[in-house]
Amino acid sequence: MIASTIKRRVVDFCTLLRANGFSIGMSEAIDCASALKYIDILDREAFRQALMCTLVKKADQIPLFLYLFESFFSNPNKENPQIPLLNQGTTSSSGGYTPSTLLQRTQISAQNWFKAYSPNHLESERHMALEGLKHRYVVRRNIRTLERAYPKLGGRRRRPSVKGEVDLRSTLRSSLKGSGDLRGLRRSERKPAKNRLLVLVDVSGSMNSTTQSLLELVYVASNATHTSSVFCFSTTIRRMDNLIRGKTPQGAARVIGLQLSIWGSGTRIGDSLRSLLSEFSRLLDPSTLVVIISDGWDLGDVGGLRESISEIRARVGGILWFNPLADTEGYQPLTAGISTVLPYLDALAGLSCLFEPRGVRRILAGMRASGGV
Repeated sequence: MIASTIKRRVVDFCTLLRANGFSIGMSEAIDCASALKYIDILDREAFRQALMCTLVKKADQIPLFLYLFESFFSNPNKENPQIPLLNQGTTSSSGGYTPSTLLQRTQISAQNWFKAYSPNHLESERHMALEGLKHRYVVRRNIRTLERAYPKLGGRRRRPSVKGEVDLRSTLRSSLKGSGDLRGLRRSERKPAKNRLLVLVDVSGSMNSTTQSLLELVYVASNATHTSSVFCFSTTIRRMDNLIRGKTPQGAARVIGLQLSIWGSGTRIGDSLRSLLSEFSRLLDPSTLVVIISDGWDLGDVGGLRESISEIRARVGGILWFNPLADTEGYQPLTAGISTVLPYLDALAGLSCLFEPRGVRRILAGMRASGGV
């Protein structure tokens, strides 16, 4: 009974949004219906976020959406409100609402506007600017700490060792230089292979509020070490470290703006990870640590996401996930994307940990305490 009532109300709400200038078609309605399957519809905040993520496509429409949501779902017995569009230039004195008055009515801070999701693939050149790089050295230190975090595996090459295995080849070669006596056994051990760091950065529209942090992270991670590989993904995945390594911050920003046209596009985490497996499988081995920076907003194929993340986990040494939403108080990994990948992660932490002097060390200490590293 409750579900059918909610469905009717959502249909009426979509009609109201459409009447107030929102571009809502059949695909948006299907996305909305799919999102409601993964939340508790009695949780008002989760319900509002699900509707906003699937029905709002433009950031400047978010204040109007928030006001319409509060007016519509808080007053179920009243006539549906018809609010003038923001771009009509109306003011509160003439019956319309400016963005500031809408925010005052909804009492929602601007930092929550941008939790938007879109499955659409959008490509366009953007003007990028790396401003300040005030966390440059802290991020570089944390990246290098992550690279050294996991135990180094034995490689193919060997080196002399007092307590290693008996090296018959080296022993025979040594005996030929002398009298042929084999009593002086030589020992050797495998040289540790270099750890590889694979950084995956979500640049979809839902991450727009952290654009500067992501730009700084992509640039620093690409230049912090020669064994790191940096990829950006939204609806698809693009490699970036080979394009910006060795460039100045200004030059790197220009390259990102020109080459990374998927920045601000939709979200398909499962498809992006599948592309990583098919095109860059050579980078995935036990000496690789995968670092994923994403809010986990993915309403795509959850089964495909599970298959991709499980296959990656089976190949690599570990997976760490940094979520900007985890920095907010009371955060719980309840979205479909995060809840799907959570069993395959070594750790889930907030994005701010990468920008704090001892943030990564604190995470690694907690993992060691639980036997994770």
